Amino acid sequence: MATAQALTRDAWDVRAIALAEAKGARGTARYLRPHPSARGHVYRVPSRSGDGTYAVVAWGDGRTECTCPAGQHGRPCCHAGDVLLAERVRLTPSTGPSDAWAWWMLGGEW
Repeated sequence: MATAQALTRDAWDVRAIALAEAKGARGTARYLRPHPSARGHVYRVPSRSGDGTYAVVAWGDGRTECTCPAGQHGRPCCHAGDVLLAERVRLTPSTGPSDAWAWWMLGGEW
C-alpha cells in the first residue's frame, strides 16, 4: 500500500486552489464571522453535490480547515481553495469601489 507524501504548506495551498478552479468552486465561499478564538475567520462553502454546505476556517497563520471528508483527513479540497482565494481578497487593501464590491460578492459584510 502506497502512502501519501506530506505536502508543504505552499504545495497544499496550490493544490487546494487548483481544485477550486477545476471543480467550479471559485467564488462560492461566503464569509460568516470571526472564529470564536479570534485567531481565524469562518466561511461557508456549498457542497459540490448540493447537499448543504461545509464550514471552512481560515486561520491567521495561513492554514485552512474544512469539515468536508477530504478536509477532515487533512487533504486539500476545493472548499479550502476557494476560502484561500477569498482570504486573498479580504486581506488585500482596498483601492476603490471595485475591491469593496468584490469583498461583498465573496460574502463579506457591506
